[in-house]
Amino acid sequence: MFGFGFKSKVRTILNDNFNYPVTVFAKLTLSAICKEAKQTGANEYDAAIMFIMVQMNMLDGDSEDVIAFIKKHTNNIKSIQSLATSTDIEINELLNNIHNKHNI
Repeated sequence: MFGFGFKSKVRTILNDNFNYPVTVFAKLTLSAICKEAKQTGANEYDAAIMFIMVQMNMLDGDSEDVIAFIKKHTNNIKSIQSLATSTDIEINELLNNIHNKHNI
């Protein structure tokens, strides 16, 4: 992904690995996450994972659609987790918190 800006790289990961195009409403969230990631030395995979986790956390309840979304994206996160600079322990802890919140 050489030659593209950090946010563009994150958007590409979200599109390619999560099939999740960033909407107009989520652009501010993405910008804030990218800024934080760059400041802390995280890479674009960390930022994409964090963005998806924020989207998961914003969901309410435990309907079939919510659970399906969380399970799908948990699997997507696990498929790219090794490419992130965050440790498996950190990522798994955050995923466990999301799963507990939604009774999964």
